[in-house]
Amino acid sequence: MAYVLATTEQVVRWYSFDMSEEVNESNYKIIDQLDLREVPMAGDKATAKSWAKSMRLKTWRYVRI
Repeated sequence: MAYVLATTEQVVRWYSFDMSEEVNESNYKIIDQLDLREVPMAGDKATAKSWAKSMRLKTWRYVRI
């Protein structure tokens, strides 16, 4: 089981970022399709939450995969 970050819109979109770089507000993008090759998966909600805070997101949704 893993968690990915998603938007809170009616049509859910996905936060994608490069894990080889520091997670911050300037190195992520939002994609329309859940491509597990592009979307980092966190082992727990705490890790996903730390990513969201590093990206300075105001709202986000956890999706369990």
